[in-house]
Amino acid sequence: MITRVIQSLQSVLVTTCEDQSVKIEPEVLNARQYKEDSIVSEISQFINQPVRSLLIVPLFDENSSSIGVILLVNKNGLNNFTEPNRNLLQILGQQISSIIRDKNLLKEYLLKQTIEKEIDVANRIQQKLIPKYPPQINGMDIFAINKPAKTVSGDYYDFLKHDPEGKKIGFVIADVSGKGIPAAMIMSMTRAVLKTQVADNYSPASILQRSNSFIISDMENNRYVTMFYGMLDTETLDFTYSKAGHNPPYWLHADTLAIDELDANGFFVGMFDSVSYEEKKIRLSRGDKLILFTDGIVEAMNERDEEYGQERFINIIQKYHYFDAKSLVDKILMDVEDFVGGAPQSDDLTLMILNAENFEYKQIVIESDARSTVATAEFFGDLARKNPACGLDPFEVMMIIDEVVMNAIEHGNKFDPEKKVFLSYVFNDYKFELTIRDEGEGFVVNNVFATHEKLSLYDKRGRGILIIKNLVDRIEYNKEGNEVRIVKYFK
Repeated sequence: MITRVIQSLQSVLVTTCEDQSVKIEPEVLNARQYKEDSIVSEISQFINQPVRSLLIVPLFDENSSSIGVILLVNKNGLNNFTEPNRNLLQILGQQISSIIRDKNLLKEYLLKQTIEKEIDVANRIQQKLIPKYPPQINGMDIFAINKPAKTVSGDYYDFLKHDPEGKKIGFVIADVSGKGIPAAMIMSMTRAVLKTQVADNYSPASILQRSNSFIISDMENNRYVTMFYGMLDTETLDFTYSKAGHNPPYWLHADTLAIDELDANGFFVGMFDSVSYEEKKIRLSRGDKLILFTDGIVEAMNERDEEYGQERFINIIQKYHYFDAKSLVDKILMDVEDFVGGAPQSDDLTLMILNAENFEYKQIVIESDARSTVATAEFFGDLARKNPACGLDPFEVMMIIDEVVMNAIEHGNKFDPEKKVFLSYVFNDYKFELTIRDEGEGFVVNNVFATHEKLSLYDKRGRGILIIKNLVDRIEYNKEGNEVRIVKYFK
C-alpha cells in the first residue's frame, strides 16, 4: 500500500463505513487488496486494536522523488479521519519535506565546503612543487608558466641540476592523462621519481627509461604521462633530449626564423613495462629559442569548438621572435585567450621558453614611506617622457606606479620602516614591464582575481586597480600574494 501511495504522488485517506466496508480515496488499491496488505495487519498488531482509519501523505524532494511518508492511524475516539484532516496533513507534509530538503542541502553544502578546502590545500601544496623561479644561467633567458584548468593541475614542469656545478641543467615538461586531483597526484609521484634519477646521469633517454620502470608499478589502468626531457650544457649550448609521446617542442632559429620540431621516438611513461627512448642532440646558436608546451595550448577551444592549432601557434612565435622569454609567453597566452574568447579553459596550459640570449632587468630598492612613492612615480614618469615613441602617457605611468607602490607599502609592508619594496623593471622598444615585491605576509591571490571581476568605478577602494587593469596588457600576482607584475606592450 505504501508503495502505491508513493507511486500515485497523492495523499490517501482510508475510512471504515458503518457497514464495516472500507473506503479508499483516491482508490490506489481496492478493498480486498487493502485487507490483504501486510502493512495493515502489522499496524493493527503494533497498536493492539483494529485499524479503522488511515491517513497517508507522501514526502518528496525537489525532484519529486520520495523521501518518506507521514502515516496517521485511528483518529481519537471512534471517528474517521476527514478531508480537512487530510488537507492539514498535506500542508504539514510540505513543510516537513522542505525542512528535510534544507537539511540535506546543508549537508551537501558542508560536504562541498570541506572538499573545496581540501582541494585548496592540494593546490597550495602543488604550487610549492612547481619552481618559483627559473635557473639563472649566463647567456640564457628562461621563463615558464602553468595555468590549471581546474584548481589543481596534471601538467608539470621543472628545472633539474645534473651536476653540483650546475653546468648541465635538465628541463622537463609533462602532461598526465586526465585532469583534477587524480592527475595531480600522479604528477607529484612523477616529479618525485624524476628527482631521484638525474644526479650524475647525463642521458635523458636513461632518465625516462628508469622513471618509467619506477612509475609503471604504481600506475592505474588507462593512466599515463607524456613527457619531454632535455638537458642543456650551459657552456657549449648543446641540448640533448628524449621524448615520451609528448608534443615535440619547437626550435626557432634566430637567423632564418625557421622552426624545427624536436621529435624523438618513445612511448608514454607508465604505460608499458619494457620501453626504450630515442636520444638526440642539437646545438643552439645565440638568439635561438626552444618552446616547450603541453597540448592545452594547441588544443584550446573557442566557443565554436575550433582548436587554436599549431599554425596559429607557430605564427605568433615567429611574429614576436625578438621578444624575451617572458614576453613571448605573454604574447602566446594573450593570443590563446583572444582566440578562446568566452569559452571555459578545457585543459591545463603549460609553456616553457628557453631563449639563448641574455635579458636583464634593472633593480630598485625603496623605503616604505610616502616620499619614496612620489620619487618612484616621478622617476618612471621621466622615463616615459624620454621615450615618446613608446606612446606611454607619463601621467598614466605615474598613476600606475603610485597605485602599485603605495599598495606594497601600505597593505604589504604596513609602513614598517624596517621593510623594503623591491622593483624590477625593463623599458625597451617593445614593452614596459615592472615587478614590485614587498616583504609583507601576502594575501590569497584567488580572492584578488575574484575582486577584480567585480570592481567598478564606483568602488572607491578598488578604483585604482581597475584603472591600472585597463591601462596595461597584463597584471599578475605571484603565488604568495606579495608580488605584482604589470606589463604594457608597444608592439
